[in-house]
Amino acid sequence: MTRDRSAAPRRAGFSVAPAVYTLGHSHLEIFLYPDSTALARDFAGLDTLTGAPPGVRSPWPMSPTLVRSANLLAVLVTGSPVQAERFNLVITAGAPQP
Repeated sequence: MTRDRSAAPRRAGFSVAPAVYTLGHSHLEIFLYPDSTALARDFAGLDTLTGAPPGVRSPWPMSPTLVRSANLLAVLVTGSPVQAERFNLVITAGAPQP
């Protein structure tokens, strides 16, 4: 995984800028919100199939995988359904249990 340290793109429907990463041939944007309420407000206005507000063209070249956990929203763009599923499981699994 490599972080893209150039200016993060502002995305329609997102009130925070993402941290951008490259995962092999996949693209990942992490949106970290101040709290889960702020994330819920933005998420309510998104079309989950496009990752953009209804009527706004998706900024990603294919349907993204949106993964939400507490105050974090991850947008993964990948052609690999296996990678998307594994990523979803990692993000939503929560902290390790004792």
